[in-house]
This record gives sequence, C-alpha cells and structure tokens, in this order.
Amino acid sequence: MADRQRQILVSDLDRRLQEIMPAELSERALKLFKFIWRSELAERQTDVTAAIVFLATSRRPAYNAIYELEGCGFVRRVTDAQLRRRKLLRVTRFGWDTLAKASARYSDVIADHARQLAELRTNWIDFHETRAIGENQLSPMVRAMHRWSGQRSNEPIPTQFLDRVFVLDVADANPEAFKVTYWGRSLQLMAGHDFAGQQLVDLRKFSSKAYWRQGAGAIVEGLKGSGKPVTHEVRLNFGDEDRCLQRIVIPDRSNCRAIVGTWFVDPCLPAGRQAANSRPLSKTGNKD
Repeated sequence: MADRQRQILVSDLDRRLQEIMPAELSERALKLFKFIWRSELAERQTDVTAAIVFLATSRRPAYNAIYELEGCGFVRRVTDAQLRRRKLLRVTRFGWDTLAKASARYSDVIADHARQLAELRTNWIDFHETRAIGENQLSPMVRAMHRWSGQRSNEPIPTQFLDRVFVLDVADANPEAFKVTYWGRSLQLMAGHDFAGQQLVDLRKFSSKAYWRQGAGAIVEGLKGSGKPVTHEVRLNFGDEDRCLQRIVIPDRSNCRAIVGTWFVDPCLPAGRQAANSRPLSKTGNKD
C-alpha cells in the first residue's frame, strides 16, 4: 500500500528526531520539553499548571513528565518572584546545550529524510480544486455541525463531532502560528499520534503545499468573515484515489479559536458541478 508507506515514512521523522536526544525520554516528557523551550524562546512564562493544561492530563502524569525532565537535567523549577507559591519551569544550561547539539544534526536528518520522501512522493494528500457550497448541499454531519454552530453559546463540542474535528488557537492571525489544541480521535495519520499542542504548519509535511495552503486559507476566510460558519467542498487525491470532502470552519473569536470539521463525501462529485448559490473556485482557492 503506497499511501501507508508514505504515511509511515513521513511520521517516522518525529521518531528519528527524538533519537537525537541523548537521554531516553518518554513521549510525554519530550512533548513537554518542546513546549517549555518554545515558550521560553517566545518569552512566555511557563509554570506547572500550564504544563498540566498543555498535556491535557491529570496532575500525576504531568508531574511524572516534569520529574523525568528534571532527572535528565533538562528542566528545573524556579519560584516565581511575584507569586511565591507559583513554580516556573525553565530550561537548564545543560538543556540548552543539548538542544544546540541536536540542532547541529537536525539539518542532516532532514536532508536524509527529504531524500527518502522524494523516492516515494511527499504529496500523499494532494489538492485538486475547491468550491463553495450552500447549506442545502451539505452532508448530514456537516449540516448538523452547521446547525449546532448557530445555537451554541459556550457549550462544549458535541461528542458526535469529535472524531472529525480539530480545534486551533488562532490568537496570532498568521496561519503558520496557529496551534492545534485538540486533534480528533479519527484524524490520526499514524496509530497513536496526537497532534494536539503542535503548530498547524507542522502538519504540512503530510500533504502537498497546495492542500495545506488551501486549508489554511479556508480557516483565515472563516475568521475574517461575518462570524458564521464557512463551508467548502474539496476534491483531492488521498491514498492514490480521488476523494471529495466537505470542510466547515466555525470561527470562535471570543475564545481566539477556530473549530474545523472535515468529512469525506462519496462518490466524488464531478469537478465541474457548481453550487446554485455560488461561483466556482479556481485551483488556488480564489473566486474566478
């Protein structure tokens, strides 16, 4: 299965980069370490509570990850000068030295990985075209989500949508700064891989640049609009076959987030079919 081979090869990059680290860190500790040093570089203070929220787990597993990082000498806890009971998480000098050494090898790993990807074709999700669709043409799940978006206040996302929904922090309007805060249970590109906590741009490696740009553009369009959901139908190549999916983007400006849901619709509709209430879209995602 060529698509599965591409999927494994692309996902393998995270594992190979993890092997650069000299210590045997668990996946949770490595994820937390990345969060701490990224926050420090962005001049954001990170404390134990933020670590628990970021890992989306209970206190004990989060503390175990902190203990693991402390045991390796990568992180230390520092008392906040403004609030004595608050413990800040800081990268140690050894931690920064380790990151510097890892960075020196990073380019070599990427170059080797890119060579392997070139052999199998990186664009395992490739974009053909998109078009706007009216509410009367929505698939049942997208229609239900569209209806929920008009009725919700601060209600949580209904359970039936969670499989195919991801949520983004869009406080920074730049799509490359969008951060995945929730990743749907059925959206894993490799068994057990959860993209929560990562930048949206980190997912670019799983698709063609055109597909990523179109998806990011649809989210930006939704955020700049009237506040109502924005829906599109996208034709793409997925697993070496043409597929169509419907995407809904629900802007939630009060919480600086966007809720995005995607569902495949079969059979793949003819590329030339146009919505009765919309103009066709070009392959760049812009109206002709």
